[in-house]
Amino acid sequence: MPRCGLCRPVVFFLNQNYNFRGTKGQKYLMRDKTVMVIAHRLSTLSHLDRILVFQQGEIVEDGSHNQLLQREGHYAKMWSMQAGGFLPQSEL
Repeated sequence: MPRCGLCRPVVFFLNQNYNFRGTKGQKYLMRDKTVMVIAHRLSTLSHLDRILVFQQGEIVEDGSHNQLLQREGHYAKMWSMQAGGFLPQSEL
């Protein structure tokens, strides 16, 4: 992340192991940029403006955290499983 201030990238790619809520300096560097986050823990994504949900390589849902929960689709099912602390017995 320190080198990002020098090259001023337009897009950031982050994985869930990176704490992208980060410091004020990191937030400043990412302001007005596209940040792509790969995550399995959905709580990592809940504050993002837009979430794309993939299933078997296809985008199946698109929206904010609250919008996706209201649709009660794939994202909402995954969220409830993670919030409830259990894994499904069968594939989603």
